[in-house]
Amino acid sequence: LSLLALLCALTVARAATLELETPQGPRQLDGAALAQQPQAREIEVPRDVSYSRPMRYRAVPLAVVLSTLGLTPQDTLEVVATDGFVAQLPGALALQHGAHQAQPWLAIEDGSAPWPPLPGKPHSAGPFYIVWLGGKVSSEQWPYAVAKLAVRASPERRWPQLAVAKNLPANDPARRGQAVFVKQCMVCHQINGAGGATIGPDLN
Repeated sequence: LSLLALLCALTVARAATLELETPQGPRQLDGAALAQQPQAREIEVPRDVSYSRPMRYRAVPLAVVLSTLGLTPQDTLEVVATDGFVAQLPGALALQHGAHQAQPWLAIEDGSAPWPPLPGKPHSAGPFYIVWLGGKVSSEQWPYAVAKLAVRASPERRWPQLAVAKNLPANDPARRGQAVFVKQCMVCHQINGAGGATIGPDLN
């Protein structure tokens, strides 16, 4: 029992660390330290998409973390979760800060007062969870159980087999399908080997 308790404690400690891939190399952020950042505060999320109800979190603006990564609007923020879910957030979206735009925040779970389990799951959305205040953002762009953040090239550049033909018009349905796949499907699946997720099978 003592060994089991020790293993559980070590698991919690690891879960409270956020891994970053920065231009200077790998870096880890401690959740407790993030929660004490000057910009950190309690936020109310009226319509939390993962919990399907209002939620309250201790959080910091996502920009606090992104400043370390050097993300630009042309880049993609890759968000890797502990369960293999991998979201590809457009840099322009992740950097939004306008008064009438959805604002991204990084919610930080307190290990001594964990969030409730997600509906139908045995675990919470912690230890880190990207939530949005205001505006409308796709449910797949609310990644929870976040373990790692990294700056990447756009999915189309990173995986050329994902790109549609260059000569297709801007309003071609194939381009719309590509955008929907990257936003909604690529978080769990690959297609022709393109993608970083490991939850579901390759869709081709």
